[in-house]
Amino acid sequence: MEDDILYRMQIINEMLLEMASGNFYYRIERSENDDNIEALIATLNMLAEEIQETIVHQGYANTEHTTLDIVQMSFILNSKGFIEMVNQKTCNILSALYDDIIGKDFENFLAKASIAKWKATWNLIKEKEIFDTSLDLNFKSKGKLIIPKIAYITTFIDRLSKENKTLVTVVHHSNFKKQLDADLKERVIGSLYIRLVSISCNACYY
Repeated sequence: MEDDILYRMQIINEMLLEMASGNFYYRIERSENDDNIEALIATLNMLAEEIQETIVHQGYANTEHTTLDIVQMSFILNSKGFIEMVNQKTCNILSALYDDIIGKDFENFLAKASIAKWKATWNLIKEKEIFDTSLDLNFKSKGKLIIPKIAYITTFIDRLSKENKTLVTVVHHSNFKKQLDADLKERVIGSLYIRLVSISCNACYY
């Protein structure tokens, strides 16, 4: 029991550190527990979502620049679903080394709630020569934080090996410049700093 509480508090601490760094796309995976810690986790997830939506909304409302589609994570899977290639941003977001990702089953980096959904999609991929779709997936970082994203999935045939491969791409939509992004994050973090401190203090009691 104490080990479970300690583990959950470590995840909460990891989440708070990411939010303090301006990374609001992480979430904590929910459990079936019905206690104050679970209520705290729910509050943190809602707060992160609220801040993220505020940043996106303010960005769209205060800029005239064209929307940018930025590839955040990119995976190439072999015919068995194992990862052959990732971009550097994937390593950063998942908080994992390149060598710790390559050669691993793709589903190892998904939260429990998304594994069944991915397996169903993977079965469809294996049945069709050409396949394109998008899928809501919850990725899982090394620190056990959840990253909810829409993944764009397409298949292709490697010209050299003649093997079927799958490209999984996660795109972040943005239409404001880095400076605006930084300024906006600073304002949002400042206005909600007291709420974060309050959450941190409450967590200390458990």
